[in-house]
Amino acid sequence: MRTPAELLAGLGRWALTLHRGKRAMYRYAQSTRENMFRSADELLFRQLAALTRLVDYAYNNSRFYRQRYHQVGFRPGDIKNFSDMARLPELTKSDLIDNMDAILCLPRSEMCTAQTSGTSGQQLAFFRSRRCQTHRRGIDLAWARYFGWRDGQWHGWLWGATPDVLMPFGWKARLVRHWAERQYFMDVSRLSNENYQAFVDQTRRYQPPLVSAYPSLAHDLAQRIEAGEVSGVRVPVLSTTAEPLHDFQRNKIKAVLADEVYERYGAREYGIVAVECPVHQGQHVFTDSVYLETVETDSASGLRRLLVTDLLNLGMPLIRYHSGDYAELDPSACSCGLSSPRLRNIQGREVSTIWRPDGSGISGIKVTHLVEQTDINARVQIEQVALNRIVIRVEASPGSFEPGLNKLVQRFSETLGPGLRYEKQYVTRIERAPSGKYQYVISRVRRPQPS
Repeated sequence: MRTPAELLAGLGRWALTLHRGKRAMYRYAQSTRENMFRSADELLFRQLAALTRLVDYAYNNSRFYRQRYHQVGFRPGDIKNFSDMARLPELTKSDLIDNMDAILCLPRSEMCTAQTSGTSGQQLAFFRSRRCQTHRRGIDLAWARYFGWRDGQWHGWLWGATPDVLMPFGWKARLVRHWAERQYFMDVSRLSNENYQAFVDQTRRYQPPLVSAYPSLAHDLAQRIEAGEVSGVRVPVLSTTAEPLHDFQRNKIKAVLADEVYERYGAREYGIVAVECPVHQGQHVFTDSVYLETVETDSASGLRRLLVTDLLNLGMPLIRYHSGDYAELDPSACSCGLSSPRLRNIQGREVSTIWRPDGSGISGIKVTHLVEQTDINARVQIEQVALNRIVIRVEASPGSFEPGLNKLVQRFSETLGPGLRYEKQYVTRIERAPSGKYQYVISRVRRPQPS
C-alpha cells in the first residue's frame, strides 16, 4: 500500500512524463505486462510477425543490410519461420563500428545516442529511434512493477555506471530526481564503509521496495554488514544485472540484505530483455522487444553464443547481433505461469572465457566455481594474459593464502589441461573496470582456431 507522499510523487512522475511528451511509456509498460501473460502460441505468432517486418524494413532502408542480404540471396518476404533467420549473416561490434552510417535507417539528429561501457573489449557508440527509447523505458517500468515497485516509491541503486550515477546539474533536475523519479544512488567512486553507510542510511529513510545493484557491490555491502563494519538493513527485493550473479553472492545477499534476489539480463545496446521469475529457473524473455538465438561455439566446451535481434530499434537495426555473451534458451513451460522462453545458464561475456591452446574454452562462471571450492577468503581475479599464461591475483598480504592458491592451481591444471603456466600475485587492491563492474575473470587473448 502506497503512502500519501508516494501517491503524490507518482502523480508528479505521471505529470512530468506527459510534459516531456513521453506518455507512450505507460502504454508500452502496459502492453509489455500483458504480453508477459500471453500463451506460448500467441507469443510466437506475434514475435514472428515483428521479426518479418524488421528484417524487410532493414533490407529496404539500410545499405549495409541490403548488401549483406544480397550476398546470401535473401529478399524481402523470405522469412517464413524462425529457422529462416539462420540464412542471415551475424552482426558483430566491429561491423557496427566500421559501417555505422551504412547501417543507420534514420538521420542521427532524429535519434537518441548512448555508448557501451567498454568492459566487453570495445566501447561502442550507438543510436536508438525515439520511439524505441520510449518503449524501452516502458519495459523498465514493466519489470520494476513485476518486482513489486509502484510509481512514486523510491528505487535505490548500487550502481557503477557513471552516466547513470552522476547527480544532475541544476536545482530543477535535482528536484525531478528526488520528487518525481524518486531514485538515489551510492557514490561508488570510492568503496568505503562511509559511502556504504550513507547508502544504508538513505535506504532506511526512503524504505524502497526495490534496489537494483551490480552483484559484486551488493555482495560487498552484505559482507560489510555481516562483519559489523556497516549497520544492517533489509529490502524486500534486490534485482541484479550488468554482471553475472554467482550462487555465493546470491546466498550472502539473501542472508544479510534482501528478502528476495532476482536477476535480470540486458545490455546498453538493447536494454533489458529478460527477468527472473519467483521460481528461479531462468529469466523470461520479453518476446515483444527481442528475438534471441543461441549458436554452438564448440562441442568441447558446450558454450553457445547468444545472438540478439532488437525488434524495437528502427533507427539502428540490430539483427542477429553477437552480444559477446554465452547462454542457453529453454522454451519449455515454467511453473510460474509465464509462457515466454527462458534465458538460462548465462555464462558471461566472451572476454571472460579462458581459452585452451587447442581452441576449446571454459566459461568464466565455471572458473569462478573453481575459486569457490578453495578456502581463499579474499577477493580474487583470474586474468589470461597470453594463450599459455594465467595470472591469479589475490587482494591480501603476501603469503596469506598460499595453501588455497596451490590447491586452486591444481584444480586449474586438472580442469584446463596441459600447456598453461600459472603466476600467483598478492596485490593491495584489485581495480574495477571504468564502468564500476568487477571482473572476476578476464581474458586478453582471442579464441584460437580449434586444432
